[in-house]
Amino acid sequence: MDKFFSKKRLLVFIGLVFIVSVLSAGTGTDKRAGEFGLQFLKIPVSPELSGMGGTGDMLHSSPLNIFHHPAAFDWQRGASVAASQNSWLFETNMYSLAWKNVMFNQAFGLGLKYLDYGQFDKRTETGKLVGSYYPMNLRVTANYARRLTPDIYAGLNVNLLYEKIDTSSALAFTTDLGFAYLTPLRNTSVDFAVKNLGMSGKMDEEKIDIPIIADMGVTTGFDINDFTKLSPAFKLVYMQDHDSLLPAIGANIKLFDLLALRVGYKFNYNEEDLSAGFGVTIRNFNLNYSFMNSINGVHKFAICYRF
Repeated sequence: MDKFFSKKRLLVFIGLVFIVSVLSAGTGTDKRAGEFGLQFLKIPVSPELSGMGGTGDMLHSSPLNIFHHPAAFDWQRGASVAASQNSWLFETNMYSLAWKNVMFNQAFGLGLKYLDYGQFDKRTETGKLVGSYYPMNLRVTANYARRLTPDIYAGLNVNLLYEKIDTSSALAFTTDLGFAYLTPLRNTSVDFAVKNLGMSGKMDEEKIDIPIIADMGVTTGFDINDFTKLSPAFKLVYMQDHDSLLPAIGANIKLFDLLALRVGYKFNYNEEDLSAGFGVTIRNFNLNYSFMNSINGVHKFAICYRF
């Protein structure tokens, strides 16, 4: 009987993904592209999530996940610290560090995210080389999450953002709000988040507009046998500077609680589509890697240690 309902639940999940994906089909060029700054906020940090196309928040325990959702993680008790390195588009590099402490009914976290664009030549109007400069983006995050009931979680991120281009720079303050719900269906959760609510200063007398992002995710799970578990996931994202909704699907296969294999696909994204990755747990260490198909391919590495 349990297997029958599991298969039925999987079919309903696949049908939901198909319907939403069709309804949110792309409409062409984004009309508001280029109107918003601080685009580095969209860059995924956690290889766990990236390997699944940005889905499956409630499956993972890495503190890096606070950058993606304030309350949706597996709530495994204890403290942990993680560091990641991403080779992003056009030879830029993202470095991230995060700490999280999960207790019975609350969790605290801190995170630092730095995007290095590399060196750029500084030239006069005639094209003469006069030096160089190093653009950068920085995000500092403080996270608090609380278990409101046995099935409902809520969380808040407070973010300090900094952007620098040559001699111009700007600061911004934002918050992220998130909720997660463990549904009555076995191993099935729903999560919601609204991110980048806040204000920014001016750069060269012009205020930076920050794109608001809202997303909804569904994660479920099925036991294939005593040592293998399949967890499909789905997410639907709204970005203020995109004309279309952005669906994504993903799956995680966990073997013996030691190895996780991941795959995902994003629809309607300009630079992202197929992704894959894996995670290995060795005692208190967790190693994760993901690859995303894009203009030049994106690799993400992370190591996490649990105290």
